[in-house]
Amino acid sequence: MTKIYEQTMNSLALLKILAISSKNLNKGRIKSLNEAFKDIRKKMDKEILENC
Repeated sequence: MTKIYEQTMNSLALLKILAISSKNLNKGRIKSLNEAFKDIRKKMDKEILENC
């Protein structure tokens, strides 16, 4: 891959992320930062317990 092609692909990926985020925001599918981290911690704790 050329450097320009790689940069273009990275830019397109970021634009897709922005578009998906915008759709989710418009549909009300958002969480506060605290809620998001709380969910992540729960999942991590569950993984730790399952792997012990």
